[in-house]
Amino acid sequence: MSRLDIRAARKLEKNPINAIDDIKNKYLPDLYDMFGGINDPRDKRYITYSSKAMLGQLLKKILQE
Repeated sequence: MSRLDIRAARKLEKNPINAIDDIKNKYLPDLYDMFGGINDPRDKRYITYSSKAMLGQLLKKILQE
C-alpha cells in the first residue's frame, strides 16, 4: 500500500468520538440533560465537576474502548 493509498484510507475513516456524538444526538438528544438529573451523593464542598460532565466523559471513555 502506497503512502497515497494510506492517506486516502485515513481520510475515509471517521473519528469514533464524532461518530458516537452523531449517534447520541440522533437517538438520545437529551442524554446529557438526563445525566444532570441524577442525584449526586457527594459532599457539595468537594465537587469540582458536575455529575452531568462526569457521566458524559465516562460514556465517551467506555465507548472508545
